[in-house]
Amino acid sequence: MQLFFWLGACYLAFLTSRIILGGLVWPSVSFLLIATYLSAIILTSHVLTEILTLFLLSLLVFVFSSYFEKDKNLAFGVMVLALVSVLISTSITLWVGDRLVVPAIGI
Repeated sequence: MQLFFWLGACYLAFLTSRIILGGLVWPSVSFLLIATYLSAIILTSHVLTEILTLFLLSLLVFVFSSYFEKDKNLAFGVMVLALVSVLISTSITLWVGDRLVVPAIGI
């Protein structure tokens, strides 16, 4: 499952770069940067939720870029709120002892 989220994040980064920048060179570079992101590779083996968070962030940026020049309506707002709420719920991941650790914020 983590592999599919990782490949999805790479592909969404490619699509987003292609929408914003056009061409194939810079979207390919963005794909390679996400694919070789060392922290994601290491944390995939520990089955942490960083890959899911990376995928959801990629999906959120893709939604923003695909509606970049279009009119925003209620469906766009609901989609963004749904993605942000899922992203927030996945960022709280670890309990260490009696303390909650939020990796994205570092508290």
